[in-house]
Amino acid sequence: MKTIVIVCACLALVVTLSRDLAGESAGEALFKRKCGICHGLDRSQSKVMSRQEWAATIRRMRQYADILTDKEAEAIAEYLFERYGHYED
Repeated sequence: MKTIVIVCACLALVVTLSRDLAGESAGEALFKRKCGICHGLDRSQSKVMSRQEWAATIRRMRQYADILTDKEAEAIAEYLFERYGHYED
């Protein structure tokens, strides 16, 4: 039984490390995993918004499906801003 637990833990570590090495941030992984539950990811990827606009959009989405912690919502908003955001003048 201990062997199975150790093998599972090692596999989880390998998956996590390979994701990090592939360049996928925690925010990106959360975005794909959590936001993709309700709608296609292309919907968000076609938008360009400020940090505040991304955060407001995520707050609005959380009203429909309360599947994110505050920390996860912040990580997703930061990822979306870095990837699809714009700075206000």
